[in-house]
Amino acid sequence: MSQSFRLDLVLKRATHLITILTILFLATSGDTAAQKKSLTLKAGYPLTIGDTFLSEYDGVVGGDLIYNYPLSQQLMFRPAVRYGRLNLDRTDVTANLYSVRAGFGYYISMTRSLSVIPEAGIGYTRFSFQASEDAMGTNSISTWVALTPTLSVSPSVDIGVSFGYKASFLEEPEEALDTPYNRQLHALMFEAILTYGL
Repeated sequence: MSQSFRLDLVLKRATHLITILTILFLATSGDTAAQKKSLTLKAGYPLTIGDTFLSEYDGVVGGDLIYNYPLSQQLMFRPAVRYGRLNLDRTDVTANLYSVRAGFGYYISMTRSLSVIPEAGIGYTRFSFQASEDAMGTNSISTWVALTPTLSVSPSVDIGVSFGYKASFLEEPEEALDTPYNRQLHALMFEAILTYGL
């Protein structure tokens, strides 16, 4: 299976996921509240899972800067940049992850001050591995889903926690290493969030 075919398959599946989630979110009932443009900062801990070479790495830190652009009273377009860092246990090998991504969030107001935001999206991630003086890098397509309960503490500030899942599909390595074990990253993300209205 060629690399371009695999990438097309991942993009098609991610597009279908975003479309289905958007339709489900639009069908969800809940109190509506006018949305404003805002910035969200997420910071937390990535936990690698699954059976891949990256699951041997320990999460150190992860964070996002997200721009929330309202498309309706509840639907938001959410472009973001992300940084994550992983360490290989008991070694000096680190993996730095730099991502640019875009997705959609759906604002569901539960009470006047409490809301829930389910979100999903797709992005590009650059993996940069470093060990002592040696370094190498690879590219990936990433998808993610998350659920974020938030509490409004003032008219322009919300705080909350985010629970997410991210999957990254790395570009094709050397033929001998071209296996799912060497091509994927799966991680759970637990993050604190701060949103400031613009």
